[in-house]
Amino acid sequence: METFRELQLTQLQILKELDRICKKNDITYYLAWGSLLGAVRHQGFIPWDDDVDVCMSIEDMLRFEEVCQQDLGEEFYYLSRSQNKYNYIFWHRIGLKGTTCNERDFLDLPADNGICIDIFPLFALPDDQAQWPAYNQLMKRYQLLSEKYLHVHTLKREPSLVGKCKKMAHALLPDQLNLRCSQKILSELIARQGKARAYLADYSDGQSPTVLSGEIFRDTVELPFEGVPFLAPIGYDEYLKTVYGDYMSPPPLTERANHCERADVVLDFHKPYREFWAK
Repeated sequence: METFRELQLTQLQILKELDRICKKNDITYYLAWGSLLGAVRHQGFIPWDDDVDVCMSIEDMLRFEEVCQQDLGEEFYYLSRSQNKYNYIFWHRIGLKGTTCNERDFLDLPADNGICIDIFPLFALPDDQAQWPAYNQLMKRYQLLSEKYLHVHTLKREPSLVGKCKKMAHALLPDQLNLRCSQKILSELIARQGKARAYLADYSDGQSPTVLSGEIFRDTVELPFEGVPFLAPIGYDEYLKTVYGDYMSPPPLTERANHCERADVVLDFHKPYREFWAK
């Protein structure tokens, strides 16, 4: 339990750094997912949860990455594919250097995997809902390109021949071409966003997008989280009802899970993740 609480407090330290940089540069972020639920229901972490999620518009996320090059404290690192080609997620993270938090099977992949918090981008869906399926397909292509080194790393373990061939094809795609294609698709996703911003989509779930009313994010409100005020969407009640339904009722004990106590996860507060990379 001591280790569990130490992990939560380390992530709180990272969240404070994100908040500091966003305030300095007039960038809007929002507590999201379980972190928002924790702020509303528990005024802090969900007691059995051990990660922190925030979201911001895709434009603000890219600007946040840019200002972090100068403003991010030396004890932290920034995770994005433009910073390290081996990073295999399309959203961004900031984390604490000198730590490790990753699945055991991925420790030797030279991606940035210390103790961190997630930054999920929000995309404004096209004003014409008939265009949503095409927009979602474009996003799937962007996500797929982001996963190149995940595919490379898991190629040998892929059970199906079709899956193995797909991953092999992606592995053979040159890094620069893969990145250029990703950047081109991202530019198109941004350009095709709805001007009305009536609906925003969070694609971090990995399945279908979580579609949220733009009104949820028309302004911010401060909510206490572990005794510190952080920004939340003003429509947090609608957000949480959309995502969780009856969000004030905790789930049964059998459904309460965390990350750090899983047998396949390596958590180390003092050993840098880079020491696990394959030489």
